[in-house]
Amino acid sequence: LHRIEELQTVAPSKMQNIGKYEERIPQITVNEQVDDPKPAVPYKRRFSNFAVQPRLMLDYGTVKPGVYFYTNELLDKLLFLGGADINLQRDYNLFGIIEYNELKPTVFLEVYNQTANIEDKLNITGTGVTGVDIDVNFNLLEFNAGLQGFFLPGPLKRIHTRLAWIFSLYRARLKVEAYTDPVTNEFNNISTLRYTYLKGNAASLRFKYDGITRTLESAINPRGGPYVTLKVQPEWNDFLTDFSTTSATSLEIFSKNNLTRFEANWEEYMAVPLTKHHSLSFRAQGAFINSQSDSLDDFFDYFAGGLVGLKGYPFYSIQGQRMAIGTATYRFPLWRNINKQLMNIHFNHLYLAGYYQIGNAWNGSADIEDFKENLGVQVRLDTYSWYLFPTRIFFEAAYPLQEQFNNDVRYRREWRYYVGVLFDFDLRLEKKRFFR
Repeated sequence: LHRIEELQTVAPSKMQNIGKYEERIPQITVNEQVDDPKPAVPYKRRFSNFAVQPRLMLDYGTVKPGVYFYTNELLDKLLFLGGADINLQRDYNLFGIIEYNELKPTVFLEVYNQTANIEDKLNITGTGVTGVDIDVNFNLLEFNAGLQGFFLPGPLKRIHTRLAWIFSLYRARLKVEAYTDPVTNEFNNISTLRYTYLKGNAASLRFKYDGITRTLESAINPRGGPYVTLKVQPEWNDFLTDFSTTSATSLEIFSKNNLTRFEANWEEYMAVPLTKHHSLSFRAQGAFINSQSDSLDDFFDYFAGGLVGLKGYPFYSIQGQRMAIGTATYRFPLWRNINKQLMNIHFNHLYLAGYYQIGNAWNGSADIEDFKENLGVQVRLDTYSWYLFPTRIFFEAAYPLQEQFNNDVRYRREWRYYVGVLFDFDLRLEKKRFFR
């Protein structure tokens, strides 16, 4: 790469057409004779060098150093991607993804494992036992396997399809510190309790159509076209309801929590008339659960807050078996074509947006008076790292227009802030599976 610092005027005499230009091009003689030809052999898989990249994440006030590691077959027929991180509390995240791309649909296998350690207190009502330390460990394991790609026939060939089988195994461990009962003066040393609280299976079918008009700025400011996803997911879950005091083989007592999830997301982008770079977008998110069980535990509810929902409310503050969210956004440039370099980062564009959201999650019938609203602003900075990697940086602030009460917790009206540094600006619910 070479940068011309100062532009110079070209003399008119050097800008004239040259007659019979092709005859002036020197001819190159190519010797097509191969002195020592090699025999043709079938192609063998060859992989790029195994790459390792460090990562550093701030998670719940702790620092989590980690790495990404990946390798890819040179013709993109087989990909392996993985990652790991851990903090001083021994909370860790592990994942591995394998994609086999030689067939028409891509065959994939994904494995996720994460742990969280939480400190709690034991208080026994009617006794003097209070404030005994409890170490709680959660271990969440999930396997996804299936097919994905653009393999539907005819007019459906632009629809990306993902068909997956999902197995989930959620476990926990309770370790209570030994204590002395102040009333009876009895010493108690409780054995560590390990148990499984969810064994789940699901069949997931998702369709995605990305019709957003491709432009040089469509990543930061799409100005035309729809983005649509539809998802159907039957689930067969065994969920912990109690512990047995008589069984010699298993402590857990499970109940069936079978259900089918239906989810839809529609985003429509358009250019604002009489402007060159202003845009307006509307988004509708909807989901509901059809339960095949007599009583479905609220563990399986949808959560309508957070960065992928109503941004003015915490993620777990709004929940229910039905969910609907609407968003309207107006976006315009603050600084286009920045063309500035800072170390390895090249700055392109800076945009500002304002948005309004309304939505709720509920059980039973919907009541529009219960729907929550919030206003927000977002700043997007479009950059590239090392001349190659898209680096999308965003900051946004959202303010709720109503207070929210859920599970005896009061969520006050206060600003909530989000910061992201990713390959893309948009986070969509269908791309993630959230553990609780």
